[in-house]
Amino acid sequence: MNQPLRILHLEDNPADSRLVRELLQQEGIAAELALAVNHGEFAAKLGAARWDLVLADYRLPDWTGIEALKLVREKFPALPFILVSGTIGELAAIESLKAGATDYVLKQNRERLPSAVRRAVAEAAERVRLEQAERDLRVSEKQYRLLFQGNPHPMWVFDLETQRFLEVNEAAVEHYGFSHEEFLSMKLADLRAPERKRNGRNVLWDIETQGVVWRHRRKDGSTMDMEVIWRPMAFHGRLAALTMATEVTSRRQTAHYNAVLGRLSHQLSAVTLAPAAALFICEATDELFRWDDFSLDLYSAETDAVVSLLTITTVDGKRVEIPASPQPKSANALVRRVIARGAELISAGTASDQSGDTMIVPIRKGEGVVGVLFIQNHKADSYSERDLHTLQALADQCSGALERIQAVEDLRHSQRRFRELFENSPDAIFVEDLQGNVLDVNRNACQLHGATREQLIGKNAVEELVPPAHREAARVDFQRLATGQISWIESESLRGDGRMVPVEIRVVRVEFDGEPALLFHVRDITERRAAETALRSSETLFRSVWENSVDGMRLTDQNGIIVAVNEAFCRLTGLPHQQLEGRPFTIVYSTITDWEQLLQTHRENFQSGNLKGKHVREFVLHDGRSVVLEIADSFVESGGEPRLLLTLFRDITSQKKLEEQLRQSQKMEAIGQLAGGIAHDFNNILTIVLGHATLLTLQNLDAKSHNSAQQIKKASERAAGLTRQLLAFGRKQIAAPRPLDFNQLVGNMAEMLGRVLGEDITLQINFSGEPAIVEADVSMMEQILLNLSVNSRDAMPRGGQLTIRVSTCEINRQYASQVLDARPGKFICLAHMDTGVGIPPDNLVRIFEPFFTTKELGKGTGLGLATVFGIVKQHQGWIEVESQLGYGTTFKIFLPLAGPAAVQAEAEETQFRRHGGTETILVVEDERELRDLVSRVLRNDGYRVFEAVDGPSALKIWEEYKDQIDLLFTDVVMPGGINGRELAEKIWAERPAFKVIFSSGYGADTLGKDFKLDPRFNYLQKPYEPGRLAKIIRRCLDTAAK
Repeated sequence: MNQPLRILHLEDNPADSRLVRELLQQEGIAAELALAVNHGEFAAKLGAARWDLVLADYRLPDWTGIEALKLVREKFPALPFILVSGTIGELAAIESLKAGATDYVLKQNRERLPSAVRRAVAEAAERVRLEQAERDLRVSEKQYRLLFQGNPHPMWVFDLETQRFLEVNEAAVEHYGFSHEEFLSMKLADLRAPERKRNGRNVLWDIETQGVVWRHRRKDGSTMDMEVIWRPMAFHGRLAALTMATEVTSRRQTAHYNAVLGRLSHQLSAVTLAPAAALFICEATDELFRWDDFSLDLYSAETDAVVSLLTITTVDGKRVEIPASPQPKSANALVRRVIARGAELISAGTASDQSGDTMIVPIRKGEGVVGVLFIQNHKADSYSERDLHTLQALADQCSGALERIQAVEDLRHSQRRFRELFENSPDAIFVEDLQGNVLDVNRNACQLHGATREQLIGKNAVEELVPPAHREAARVDFQRLATGQISWIESESLRGDGRMVPVEIRVVRVEFDGEPALLFHVRDITERRAAETALRSSETLFRSVWENSVDGMRLTDQNGIIVAVNEAFCRLTGLPHQQLEGRPFTIVYSTITDWEQLLQTHRENFQSGNLKGKHVREFVLHDGRSVVLEIADSFVESGGEPRLLLTLFRDITSQKKLEEQLRQSQKMEAIGQLAGGIAHDFNNILTIVLGHATLLTLQNLDAKSHNSAQQIKKASERAAGLTRQLLAFGRKQIAAPRPLDFNQLVGNMAEMLGRVLGEDITLQINFSGEPAIVEADVSMMEQILLNLSVNSRDAMPRGGQLTIRVSTCEINRQYASQVLDARPGKFICLAHMDTGVGIPPDNLVRIFEPFFTTKELGKGTGLGLATVFGIVKQHQGWIEVESQLGYGTTFKIFLPLAGPAAVQAEAEETQFRRHGGTETILVVEDERELRDLVSRVLRNDGYRVFEAVDGPSALKIWEEYKDQIDLLFTDVVMPGGINGRELAEKIWAERPAFKVIFSSGYGADTLGKDFKLDPRFNYLQKPYEPGRLAKIIRRCLDTAAK
């Protein structure tokens, strides 16, 4: 605003006009006000000059602000017009806005006038700018686009005939949530909120009056109040209108809120009975928030009790008042929580027994609470955090009135008691009339000012008892106290000796000798201020640490009685404050704990001051949970009070469990590596032994020699079985995974498992209700079931029940974080549950170790569960074990769930057939005896064989005979700097389709996890029989030739 605003002010009170001028000057608004006190003067001045703004009182002796508004709109439709009045009601204010008023401001809320003036002038300037833009639009479409799209307010162009949108700007798209294309498919009526749509009438009437506020809807369903202005224009040959909308939702809500609170404040200042005040508060809250249930209670901090003032509930759509009991009742947990923590919004989604939204706020008075206000709406999502803050503000405004009313009622019931309290009160008490003249004082008031009662009575408290420097502020504060705007202040008072002291002044309205008066409590707060300053810092810090600590904290006295606990300690023990505080600290422990010994030790250490410092201890809690706690003790003392023991508890149970699981996993990994290495060396030896034994059995030997050869072969096969289990434990065994339904696998094995278990053990199988598909090796999965079932059979020598359950599950992050090797995702769970003797806790941590067994000598190898462990790990799963002596053991195996796939059974070749051929095979094996055996077997079958001891020698043979060689049979781990895979890759570089079979005493992963192997075609695990060698050689040659 570079030039002073020219304002025409219609006001019959010149003093009010001066206040407006001063208020605008204070806010930095340069303005020239021309005062018109009546109709004629206003009409004359209106046309005599150019005005930037009109301010008008709502009601004048010979005219009204609405009539002035009509005159202005007839002559100057765009001139901003603001009503400024102390008598306008909400309905009248709305009517003025509909009539074209720019805004309205209550005189008791004049501080809003500068912002209203700025907005009105700005909006007027905006209208001028829009009119100019409209003229420019006719000249240049490019300029129109710049003005239209760049405007921060929503704008659109619509067809006056069809009411359809022709164009919208980006601000409209962003504000309403509809896309540009969606707007162009809509009509004006589509923006109207459903509750405001009129039936049977064209929407054109909505915009006939400029500056009218309408309720519009956004795309998400929310509604808002929009002030709409429009101007006709030609748009692409159509008769159209350019429209600008400004959201005024917040302004209207604030105006409504101020009107309700202003009326309530006025009502409360006039009543002296609590029921009447409660009814006014009830009506105000219903007007602002629309409730189904209402309750207003007064609260006494001294007795921790509440007295009901008014309770209303809704039954079958009708409101029913519940008679209030005059007897106080103890505050419940919810009331205590609200008093301690502040206002609460309880929504339907946050409480299982909550059908709607509830707001509960404390009625605060200074640092204390004088009551609790409760409202509930039976519909969900009825209230917001903003509503909660508004209700709290309303409650705070009511606090002074409620306290004053309570004081007046108490005074009316017992005048004699009042006099006794009056005289013996530790505060200085003054009774003053509404002008501040002292009518009565008590002894402490006389002592405060060093004067007699007679000397003080008749003096004006503001002008004669307040220091001169503070009198101007005291006059303002006195008026606010006298009118009920505030009920207490802190100020300065002048003592009789000339000293100024800080005082707290509280006031209530009373009757004195039949006339209205004010009762002032004046308290010297010099010591309190010093104490509050010192305590506030330490209390805030301690409370923050106490309430927000993740560690449990407990205060106990010298006898072991719990004085206080924090929320973390309650969560740790599973007990609420009420069951802990005031009880011995041993209440949290199991009854098997020696409580008396713990208490005695506590008393002795407390007396001697002997603290353990930080230490770790395992406890069994009252609910049977075993926890490992890290504990730290320290003494605390406060202001001469008996010292207390502060104990911090940190639950490290999960940490200890994970540490133990990690140690066990690392040990098992190390043992697995060792087992795999041992198995490899044995496999090379066993291949030679088994191969030659098999060849011997094919010779024409006498019966005794043939039997010896068979025994050697059987012993070799048993040894091979042990090495396979070692490789399985070490996750080195080659697997042939394929889609497999665990329901089908378990069902197929049911008959065999029944024979293994015997007749005295009942087998129960529970199948998954949906396919339980995994990518797994069938034989390995069968081995898992067989090994577990054999162990269960041995654990139930007198019979029992074995239950096998197949299910699918989804593991979440919380569960996965508590179990080693677990991870989130979808899995199948194979639960294997027996009713056997159970596993002792000391043995439970060792059951997966190779060769660990508790069975009698000769009844077990100690590799059964080690094999299960290795197979599960190899299939990216994990095992969980639970066992209880005398009740049985449960193994739960989790394997990744695969997508739905057809599980096709593959026929296994069970009968050995000799295979032969005439192809040429390159055999690469660094173990001479094994190389000789393989070459001998292949030559016996008719093949031509080249032999190589390592990779480099094999490449030399390849270079010379590459055109003759049909297949490479190679060991994986070899000396010479080139292993089996590298040798194959060099050959594949020349002949990509060349046939290769790998063989190893190690697991298949020596070739790398990215290398796809199939035991049927291209991989032969050592040890192997000559027949198996011949079969895979022939199968590989035949398959590759297809």
